[in-house]
Amino acid sequence: LFLVNVQSEQRHVRSKYADLMPSGLGEPLTPDQAARAPKPVTGIAKGALQALEPTASTQAGTDCDAVCSLKGLACEGKLMPKVNTCGMMQKAFDCMDCAENYGFEQPAYVIATADADSLPGSCLVTSKPEDSTCRASHPVTKRLCPCVPK
Repeated sequence: LFLVNVQSEQRHVRSKYADLMPSGLGEPLTPDQAARAPKPVTGIAKGALQALEPTASTQAGTDCDAVCSLKGLACEGKLMPKVNTCGMMQKAFDCMDCAENYGFEQPAYVIATADADSLPGSCLVTSKPEDSTCRASHPVTKRLCPCVPK
């Protein structure tokens, strides 16, 4: 991570440090963008991230421990942030849209037969993936799970 104040927001004057910013990085993140950026995953075995197999549930109401177990894998809760993106959800499910929400059972796809207030057809990513668990489930959602070899 390389942080340099390249422009003063108050005066819109180029900082004397702007020339130190590496080229090709694009525009610096705004504070709001930085707050929403994915957090680094820590505290996992080095090979677990490379072994990640995002696995989608085929049945609503199934938790990630069961989803991974059916494939001979294990759920790694610390990797939940890696599958908690709209891009990952859209690869796994036929999402009508993707929205940020909050729930221990997310990321998840809301089944089409769910009540209208449950956002049927939507993919939901959680605002706090560190709170998601492998054991959580919801009767009207299918989980996307961070599975790894046992």
